[in-house]
Parts: sequence; C-alpha cells; structure tokens
Amino acid sequence: MTVYYVDNQNAQSTSPFSSWAQAARWVSSIAQIDAAGDIVYVAARHAETTATGTSWTWAGTSSSPTRIICADNTSGNPPTSTSTGASVSTIGAANLTLVAGATSVYFYGINFSIGTASTAADLT
Repeated sequence: MTVYYVDNQNAQSTSPFSSWAQAARWVSSIAQIDAAGDIVYVAARHAETTATGTSWTWAGTSSSPTRIICADNTSGNPPTSTSTGASVSTIGAANLTLVAGATSVYFYGINFSIGTASTAADLT
C-alpha cells in the first residue's frame, strides 16, 4: 500500500507525491499511478477545476479499494484528522468519470460540482 497526497496549492509538486510538501496538484495525477489498496489524501483546501472531460481510472478492487480521503493538510504525514471541503469541479459541458472499468474506490469529504447551470454535464 502506498500513501499519496494531493493539494493544488502546493508549489513543489514532486513525484512520488509522498508528503504534503511533495503533493500532486491534481487527483488525476494519482489516478494514473495508484495500485489496489492505496490511500490518497486530498487537502481540505484543494480546489481543482477543469474545462475538459476527464476520466479517473483507479486500480482498487472490492477486497482492496483505493481510498481518496479529504484531510487536514496541517495535521501531519499521514494526517491525523479527516476533513471536508476539498472540491473537484468541471465547467461547461465537461464530464467527469470517477471510476472507469471494474474498480472499487471510496471517496470521503470531497465535493463534486459538474457542469454549469446552463450546460449539461455528467458525473459517472
């Protein structure tokens, strides 16, 4: 099991994204490299927006899901407290596919806002 960190306000985004100081800027960066059972901590202040459709393919399985958890980025590595407040948004007609294929993923504390009021978009 690997632990990853995501915080789009991090100026030092450096692979392997193994601490808040090296956090990936985008959740999709981790979706491309995760393995079954990995944990992804997303900073409560994270606010990711995209204008293009995207798909996150996770490697989790039913017996070993990938866990994406919103956390307090000031509470250490790994964080000692979960949180809410992280957001992932699309604008216009941009779709977001959270689970592509036969995978198991658990999300906690992340707000998803898909499309705009005047344009249809899908969260699948």
